[in-house]
Amino acid sequence: MSTSVARPVSPFVLRVLYLFAGKERESDLESSFRCCLKHRLGANFDACSLEFKNVDVLRSDSHDLTAPSLRRTVLDQIANKEFDLVLLAPPCSSFSRALFSDPSYPKPCRDFFYPWVLQAWVPRKRKGSTKQIL
Repeated sequence: MSTSVARPVSPFVLRVLYLFAGKERESDLESSFRCCLKHRLGANFDACSLEFKNVDVLRSDSHDLTAPSLRRTVLDQIANKEFDLVLLAPPCSSFSRALFSDPSYPKPCRDFFYPWVLQAWVPRKRKGSTKQIL
């Protein structure tokens, strides 16, 4: 019978960018990620440094990704490989399958044949909609 021994881990930094992170909460993705990493690394967890950059207007008005300057900054950081992992959780209300499953929900504005928008919706673009920008 063999016993597993934790192998030493070289110190490392894991840099994570999380866009549309939502407001800070007890079991948000960052805390869950830390917990999972601690569980996987065990005694070697101290060798890991986790740097999370959470971006969402619910956390700060300065995180408004509809602002061209912030969008350009974030895209440049990604292009320059400043992060090891980029996570996105964009607002998904119009992409949710729930819209197809319950007749009491609003009718979907997209489907398999028109993944961006149903043709019936094209003339009714909303003025200043952030969904069109993002």
